Amino acid sequence: MSYTQYESDEARVRYRGPVAGKARVRRAARMVLWAVLNVAFVFVELVAELLAPLLLLAGAAWWALPRVLSLIVLDGPANDVVRGIAARLPTEVLVAGSWVSATTLITDAFVLFAVVAVCRTLAALFTRALFIDR
Repeated sequence: MSYTQYESDEARVRYRGPVAGKARVRRAARMVLWAVLNVAFVFVELVAELLAPLLLLAGAAWWALPRVLSLIVLDGPANDVVRGIAARLPTEVLVAGSWVSATTLITDAFVLFAVVAVCRTLAALFTRALFIDR
């Protein structure tokens, strides 16, 4: 029988019997759970997607700046100034109790790229699970 053969939604529910009410509550609870998990994974994905390129650019710039400055050759005292600036650039910085360097920024950026990939995959699976079991 197709859906159009029932007189109304009430008749369709009556046809399924008393178990249909529990199944609908279970399905609704499951749908809410999947939706909350989907929102959480999409939120983490968006934050990681925003921070990963910024960390990668900051780490690459911090890593490259001393090397670029050491390649600059100038005449007279300007050369000493540039070399002094390159020598004074920190290799590590203490931020909120953690030591941060150029390589840790780059590594953290790649970890965030991996987090984005995992969150996208899980969000797609949750969305599929949410809409397949109708």
